[in-house]
Amino acid sequence: MSVKDGYSFDEAYRRYLSWFQEKAVSSAVPKDQEAVLGFQLCHEDVFENDSILLNRMFFVVPLLPSESKSGRLELFTISELNLLQKAGDDVEDIMPVEYTVQIF
Repeated sequence: MSVKDGYSFDEAYRRYLSWFQEKAVSSAVPKDQEAVLGFQLCHEDVFENDSILLNRMFFVVPLLPSESKSGRLELFTISELNLLQKAGDDVEDIMPVEYTVQIF
């Protein structure tokens, strides 16, 4: 499967760090990679047939007003598209396909 406009998680995380450096006050500390994954907001099934399921997960990482240069809540979002291999109703394998980034 080819990836259009997608990133690896490492690249999405580097973009988060760049955004954080631009938006955060000097005393603020960025979230580590594991903490970023803890900010899962929701997910949706994009496609499904008998053998595969495409599911997109959304992570919204906040920069609190006390941490931001603007004094406002800033949001960094990552979406993760996953390909799940199915065997009947059971999932046998999950493979991240692409990550995308949006800033609010």
